[in-house]
Amino acid sequence: MGPRFLMKLNSFKPTLQKYKLLIALALGIGFGFFLKEFQIIFDTSLFGIIKSLIGFPGWLFLSLLQMIMVPIVVSSLAIGISKWQGKKGFYSLSVRLIPYFLLTTSFAVILGVLLFFLFLNDSPKGDILSLPKAQSGISLEWSELFPKNPIASMARGQMFAIVLFGIFLGLYLLQSKTDSDKSFRSLLESLDSFSHWIVSIAMTFSPLAIFSLVAVTVAGATSEILGFLMKYFMTVALGLFLLLIFYLFLAWFFCNKMPIWFLQKAKVPILLAFTSSSSSATLPVSIITAKEEMHIKEEVADFVLPIGATINMDGTALYQCVAILFLSHFYGMQFEGFDLMLLCAIVTLASIGTAATPGAGLVILGGILSSFGIPSEAIGLILGVDRILDMLRTSINVSGDLTATLIADKWWSEK
Repeated sequence: MGPRFLMKLNSFKPTLQKYKLLIALALGIGFGFFLKEFQIIFDTSLFGIIKSLIGFPGWLFLSLLQMIMVPIVVSSLAIGISKWQGKKGFYSLSVRLIPYFLLTTSFAVILGVLLFFLFLNDSPKGDILSLPKAQSGISLEWSELFPKNPIASMARGQMFAIVLFGIFLGLYLLQSKTDSDKSFRSLLESLDSFSHWIVSIAMTFSPLAIFSLVAVTVAGATSEILGFLMKYFMTVALGLFLLLIFYLFLAWFFCNKMPIWFLQKAKVPILLAFTSSSSSATLPVSIITAKEEMHIKEEVADFVLPIGATINMDGTALYQCVAILFLSHFYGMQFEGFDLMLLCAIVTLASIGTAATPGAGLVILGGILSSFGIPSEAIGLILGVDRILDMLRTSINVSGDLTATLIADKWWSEK
């Protein structure tokens, strides 16, 4: 092996390091299709064992991130809010941030409606039925929004309650001046440092984890997709892509950040969101990316990202809107006038209560379908492609959170 070859090899290593996550993604897709094609030669139980072994690095990776999810949310929120120089800054940013989230989610829902009428309105129809207005089926319980028992909320993964607990804790530290509270703050800072240390350990084998997760997902995916289902899939995927374009425009318009810059800086959390289908699991990486890659102020990143991962679900909102309209037409139902407006409002609000975990969107979707009298069995029609769409919409959710954090950092600089 000559010195010239070694020099070329060494010069190629930085490129491999730079694109190792994309390489892992491509290899995972290829290996997943390989497993899918050759699974017929394996015994069913043996194939299950093989998939479990291949999926172990991904499972370990997600387990580490999920293990640290609650500590990093509580500590980051509390410390982030307590760093504000006064309550005025905290409240002024909140007054801007919450309407921003509502507006972008509303935009996603309206975009979903437009795409449905452009591409899916020729779905099979029957007689127009009267749709009941009862909303009891919506999976958004007010009793779960306030952490009566914070430990129980953490155990059940109720992100809204956990975030609210972290906000209250940060507000307390913001106004407290006692020595004992300073010690408590130091404890939270140590917990935050520990959380980031766990994340750094997980990221050391992230390429292997991404390969593992993608390979298992592709190998287990169904290959029986009807023409109308593929059309639905492409419509949702197009909507999610347009949402990404919308975020890139906002980052450029408000913060003068070019699309290439944003995609380059945010590639790790976006890819992780794609493979894990969990905004919560991606949250620790998003926080570190915002601080270290995008150079967003710590107090802004620690405050905006946990809230965004909980209530800023634009990709999920768009998906739910298209799915409900698509399934309603398939079952011979049609949304018009007030029913359509009511649907948009419910999807916007229900997306706020969607847990940031894989498949949670389906749970909320089932509740909304029931509230409008659409058979819950309708979900079975889209399950074949939902896993991939779940991965795509989670990536968009995370992109939206990072965009909101960039804009909030700009607002904070102008205060």
